[in-house]
Order: sequence, then structure tokens, then C-alpha cells
Amino acid sequence: MIKTKQLLLILLNSIIFCSFAPNAHSHIQTDTFLAVNMGLIDPSLAILLKSCHQQLFQINPDLFIGLGWRILHSNNNELIYSVGGTYGFRSFIGFNQDMGKGVVILCNSREDWADTTHWVEELGRLLLE
Repeated sequence: MIKTKQLLLILLNSIIFCSFAPNAHSHIQTDTFLAVNMGLIDPSLAILLKSCHQQLFQINPDLFIGLGWRILHSNNNELIYSVGGTYGFRSFIGFNQDMGKGVVILCNSREDWADTTHWVEELGRLLLE
């Protein structure tokens, strides 16, 4: 059962992630969100968001689910990422803390969204390894 603190963290993470609307400055806001999750800026907020990166559910031996994030153990790396999309748009945001890498992918897609989401996720994971 999810506790109240976990629900608040999910909500906070969702609000921060969804708060950047596509506009001329969205890359700045997306980069800031990624940098905070990586602990590069705003240490007090980074400590709070780090709890969202904890493994809560196991999908398979290498893939776990945190609070709004996927945690993948691949080639001796821990990749923390999230994918999403809606009505012709797909996104990937993730990082490899040990290597100091972060990736944001924002793209247009056709109506066959499942196909596009798959390759956006694969590209993001490849760039982080």
C-alpha cells in the first residue's frame, strides 16, 4: 500500500514534470528538471526527488519501477528514466548518475504511437549507456 508521503512525492514529481509546456523555452525547463533529478542543482529539492528513484516494484530481474520512474540495470549501469506521449508527441527523460549523463528526447510521432514510443525509449537508453 502506498503511503501518504509516497503519494505526495508522486504528485510533486508529476507536477514538476508536467509543468513544462511546449514553448520556446521548454528546453530550459526540461534541462532544469533533469539537472535537479541528477542532483546537479537545488540540493534540497534533489534530496526530495531522489526518493522517487527508489525501486518499489520489480518488473523483471533488470527493470524496476519507482515513483514515476523506471530503473533499469543494464551493462553495469543504473539508468533512471521516464517515457511518455500524447496525441502525436513522444518524450524520454533519463539519466545515468554514475556516468553523469542526462538525456531529453522530445519528438513528433504518427498515430501508431506504440511503435514511436518504443524507438524513443530505445534511443534514450542507448544514449545513456
